[in-house]
Amino acid sequence: LIALDSADDSGVRGDELTRVNRPTFLLDNIDNDARHVTVEVQHGSTREVLKATQGANGRWSFTPAGDWADGQYTLTVKVEDEAGNIRQSAPLTVTVDTQTAIDGIELVNDHG
Repeated sequence: LIALDSADDSGVRGDELTRVNRPTFLLDNIDNDARHVTVEVQHGSTREVLKATQGANGRWSFTPAGDWADGQYTLTVKVEDEAGNIRQSAPLTVTVDTQTAIDGIELVNDHG
């Protein structure tokens, strides 16, 4: 139901690792009678419930309003239809890592 937009997936496709600090997520299998579509975001001890938006093409997506700090984020989508039925997605955990780490570099003399 929720996936990191492939344009923001920085590593191997589907590894849920991004160096984008304001990533976009695509929401699929949203019924046409959806009244409310929200995304619950958990980061450490912080929990937010934010609204998803429906584009002109009818597809739902979610992009955070502000930049996310590096770390793990767990997202869950909740969809409420016109009848008040609520459906919830399986959680998706994404890691934001905007830092480039270079482990020790060793220069060697290869002249014999």
